[in-house]
Amino acid sequence: MRKNLITISFLIIGLFSLSYCQGKSNYFGLYKLEFNPEKIDECGDLRLSSTALWTLNGTVIEIDSLGFFICRLSSDQISSQNDFKIYKIKLAGVDFNQDIKKIVEMLNALLKHKKVIVITTDSEFYNLQSFYGVIEYEDFDINYSLLKNGLAKFRSKAYTLDFWRKCKYENVSNNSNRR
Repeated sequence: MRKNLITISFLIIGLFSLSYCQGKSNYFGLYKLEFNPEKIDECGDLRLSSTALWTLNGTVIEIDSLGFFICRLSSDQISSQNDFKIYKIKLAGVDFNQDIKKIVEMLNALLKHKKVIVITTDSEFYNLQSFYGVIEYEDFDINYSLLKNGLAKFRSKAYTLDFWRKCKYENVSNNSNRR
């Protein structure tokens, strides 16, 4: 009796795990990009960066067919009646690989209507309708995650990333493309 109970328990756990994994198949691995001041970092000391960063809180409305994030964002710099504005964000440091349609589907499945943080180096973002930025979701760096999963390659554009993040993105992109 006890042996049957244990076997049934393992079967239930196995089936639950399998269905959970299949339900998550539209997603990709999420990665955090963290600086540890206690360790020597191959990309240098982030604290020495002179790049100004603006952080905006918001919600992803959708990711369009070109991979632009359409987001409702708010910050101290945005002064409107509802204290938010809709922007189109191009992922800084990211150039999508071949099957952008599938990547956009995965991004929408994961992030549509979710709260995110957008980090930009563009001091005039509040006067623009679109700008380059980094998307963070629950402390995960979406730009970095796409590069690490090989779903995108690094694309350098002047003044869109601080030196440390640029180095991290370039390194992970080079390592992902070698696989």
